[in-house]
This record gives sequence, structure tokens and C-alpha cells, in this order.
Amino acid sequence: MEDTIVAVSTAMANGAISIIRVSGKEAFSVVSHVFKPKDAFFNILNPTPNTIKYGTIIENDKVIDEVLVSFFKAPNSYTTENTVEINCHGGIVVVRKILDLLLCQMFICYSEYSCDRDSVIIYVGGWK
Repeated sequence: MEDTIVAVSTAMANGAISIIRVSGKEAFSVVSHVFKPKDAFFNILNPTPNTIKYGTIIENDKVIDEVLVSFFKAPNSYTTENTVEINCHGGIVVVRKILDLLLCQMFICYSEYSCDRDSVIIYVGGWK
């Protein structure tokens, strides 16, 4: 599969923790635009496989949530692709915000245009 996908891996409901998975060739690149690791020397674009990093999800330098992010490199991941799992605080609002940020970043990566929150829903169907 060539596409990079993002999806919520847990129920979209109130809970303590939610997991958002990004999988595909551009997974590390997409996440690098919204994740700021506590370890300033960590290379998101070429992470050590099978590691978990603590940090924050940011939007324009504003902290959205404190998260744990797992990195898995192809072909040794569940999907056999580069995979990132974002463990964030549960609840619909936080999960939706992070999902919107990731989808918006994917739209920018694939189309080279800017993206605002209202346009994300239109492009959920595919990133060709």
C-alpha cells in the first residue's frame, strides 16, 4: 500500500487514553509537524525502531496535549509499513483535535496547499 493513513484505534468515546495510528510511507513526516518530543535530540524522521517518546502535540506552538508516541519501522511493524501510534488523553474533543491536525498535515503534504480546520472533513475520503 502506498497511501499514508490516519485513524483512531480506540473508541471515539470518553475514556482515560485514546490511540491514534498513522501508518504508511509518510507516517514519520506527517507526525513530525505536530509532535514535539521532550528529547530535543530525537530524530522523528529517522527514529530508533520500537521506541516510545514523551512529548506534546502542538499547533502553532500551542500545546494541545501531552502524549506518548510509539515508532515502528517497516517492515517490522503490525502493518509492515512505517507506523506511529499516538497515545493521548481520552475524550472526543482532544482526539478529534489531534486527528484534525494530522489530517490537515496530510492534506498539506499531498497537495502542497494550506489547510484550515473546516476543509479537513471534505478531504477525508482520500489523499491522491
